[in-house]
Amino acid sequence: MLTTLDEATRRYPTDPEVWFEFGDALYHWRVGTPQQALATFERAIALDSSFAPAYLHAVDLAVTVGRP
Repeated sequence: MLTTLDEATRRYPTDPEVWFEFGDALYHWRVGTPQQALATFERAIALDSSFAPAYLHAVDLAVTVGRP
């Protein structure tokens, strides 16, 4: 699944939902670092700041890594 989502971010780099799904998988599967997961959510937010699901775990991860 992670390989598929990683490929999706390459094929559709401007799709916030793809970035959200990749970050969600990293977050729930505890793969990689919290910073890596946060970066995917931040990318989704940067692409579409009104895409509310991307904020759900981004706030938690930002606190975890000591970011405002």
